[in-house]
Amino acid sequence: MFYGCQSLNFINLQSSLASIQYLGTNRLFTQAVREITPQNMTMWSKIKDEEDRLPLATSAALSQKWSDIEPIFAANKLAIYETDEVTGLPLCLLAAVGLDSDIESVYRLLKEYPPALMHFSLDES
Repeated sequence: MFYGCQSLNFINLQSSLASIQYLGTNRLFTQAVREITPQNMTMWSKIKDEEDRLPLATSAALSQKWSDIEPIFAANKLAIYETDEVTGLPLCLLAAVGLDSDIESVYRLLKEYPPALMHFSLDES
């Protein structure tokens, strides 16, 4: 379907988590990420979607396996310092949410930015 994909700029694969779970967008997102060229991955990984999420945050929210998150992380390592705009969670915790969370993704994202746990507080009042 995405063979020879040159860019994800015009493919709207990122939407609310509720619709992602029911419409199979996770599979489409994963397939597109696997087939995008490295040059376009570098450009695309820095573009926020309509929910103000970078692709790394979307991948974490989708509970993707590390093998699918790693190319996005490698293309935009600075994104690890972002907090998810939708949930307010650091990316390592965002990846941990849900029944299908991938422990390796959680571990690797936390390993890349351990201070994420120190900056996160459940009681900010």
